Amino acid sequence: MSTRPQTEFTLFNDNYCRTIWQWRNLPRVREQMRSTEEISWQNHQRWFQSALQDPNRSDFVMLQNERPIGALNFTQVQEPCWEWGCYLGETNVWPGSGLLLEVAALDYALLQNNCQQLYAEVKVQNKGALALHKLFEYQTAEPPNADYLAFTYQRDTWQQQRERVLAKLPKPHQEAAAAIVFTPAHPASPS
Repeated sequence: MSTRPQTEFTLFNDNYCRTIWQWRNLPRVREQMRSTEEISWQNHQRWFQSALQDPNRSDFVMLQNERPIGALNFTQVQEPCWEWGCYLGETNVWPGSGLLLEVAALDYALLQNNCQQLYAEVKVQNKGALALHKLFEYQTAEPPNADYLAFTYQRDTWQQQRERVLAKLPKPHQEAAAAIVFTPAHPASPS
């Protein structure tokens, strides 16, 4: 996939339940989660339905040229702070898809009135995510324990430096970032 992909984020729905379960059980995805245990289908179904009904969550499937490739999620931990996380479930994706997840997370938060800060925890061995947070100029925060690093991003800061940060990306990635779409256009945000 060399040409710029069409990137869309759509809210979780039952059609994606099995795909998300398969992704969550991939060893490379599980090793970055808080719990690295294999997830049973029954436990996943309970978690998935709970996520769909939780008013403090927004969970999205990342589509690349209409193909599901990853997930992006937000949880309002306390007003006005949201915790976010993401992963690519597929490996045969456009180079730079991880960058698009970062841009999508920050841009989505920017559009939400009740989100002033994004918060993320990253396992210390997750070099890819750590490099992306550095590239996007996240601020470090107090980590929960020695296994994680914690990061924050203020909504106002992203608004002020978005163009400068994106200018550091290669041109095809800048173009792809500019074309990210969320459907519905103004999805419900965590309350």
